[in-house]
Amino acid sequence: MALVYFFSGFFFSPKLNAQFTLMESNATFNNITGLNYACGLSCYDFNHDGWDDITFATHTDGVRTFQNNQGVFEELYLFNGFYGQIRGITWVDFDHDGDADFFAARYMDSMIIMRNDGDLNFTDISASTTNPSTQANCHGVSWGDYDLDGLPDAYVSNYQVAGNIRSWLMHNLGNGQFENVANALGVSNGVKPAFQSSWMDYDLDGDSDLMVINDRYAGNSFYRNNGDGSFTNVGDETGLNIELDGMGISWTDLDHDLDYDLYISNTDSGSVLLMNEDGVFHDQAENSNLKFPGATLIWRRVVGL
Repeated sequence: MALVYFFSGFFFSPKLNAQFTLMESNATFNNITGLNYACGLSCYDFNHDGWDDITFATHTDGVRTFQNNQGVFEELYLFNGFYGQIRGITWVDFDHDGDADFFAARYMDSMIIMRNDGDLNFTDISASTTNPSTQANCHGVSWGDYDLDGLPDAYVSNYQVAGNIRSWLMHNLGNGQFENVANALGVSNGVKPAFQSSWMDYDLDGDSDLMVINDRYAGNSFYRNNGDGSFTNVGDETGLNIELDGMGISWTDLDHDLDYDLYISNTDSGSVLLMNEDGVFHDQAENSNLKFPGATLIWRRVVGL
């Protein structure tokens, strides 16, 4: 079972030359350039040496990968040639062959799907699978096995304010093949500025439910997995269809009552801490001193990819 950490949001760093602390050791980057308006960060041990490596999604400089050599980071050029505005990035073993493959959403271009053939040798299979559109404003991607077939499926959040492009649920067909089933299953989220999504079994019935957060006060979407391959939008009845500038999302059992609570980072009006009370969520951010007006960043932990 892998633990994968994601960083959601935007930051500007014309030259990164700083000290970080990772895994209780001093981790060092020296004179790293080209991370202007980096749009995402994934901390995952892609060479399986016990030290978390770092992958950046950048605005102008493609995908950047840094191997963690026991606290000193060395850049590896694993994905040369992928440029454009890279957004959501994930390492996930989508073909179940024992090593982590790489998937990235990209603004106004095709998705990037790299199959890991072992020893960090990758084959680009992006062109061999169905790509719903090369004109979408793809922002985030999250993984969950919604149909319990043993293969992780990808939800791609598209930030759309006009036109007819919606978000995608890419059903994993095996052998590197994916098919968009969002419209058929009713989880396309409409034409909305979607930033992020997250899979979580909020009702503890054994299957993954889907939360999609939207910017510009477009309202969130929350879809309960019915267990038969279909979904029901339960945003209103659960209290999760709130309007805010949704940026990042994280689930945890904060009060240890054996159900999952939810934190969503917001901008001007402040973030929300949504406590789960028998399947209905209530905002407790103000009472918990966690409102943080102006926040746009959040860490997420995803278990079991």
